[in-house]
Amino acid sequence: MTGHRARLRASPFALAVAGLFMGAALATVAILFDHHRVLAQSGLSADYRTGAAWDGAPEFTTIDNGISAELVRRRSRERNGSAFTVTWRGYVIAPRRDQ
Repeated sequence: MTGHRARLRASPFALAVAGLFMGAALATVAILFDHHRVLAQSGLSADYRTGAAWDGAPEFTTIDNGISAELVRRRSRERNGSAFTVTWRGYVIAPRRDQ
């Protein structure tokens, strides 16, 4: 057995498949780490403008993570009851219920 050395050779196909698996594993790890940041910033982008007109630059922009009558009342109290408009942008993802 002396003097014999085993050689391992991988085919180009096997190297390509291994590269794809490594890439998928790295992407999965990156998504898992980024998941918490995404959840912290989830919601709809909101542009709040002073007055009842929809024109002009926003007074402020924020992310509202829940749209409700209470949110509108709170924003109104923040402006001492003054009129304002808001434009919400984003996506709503509804969970699917399987039967």
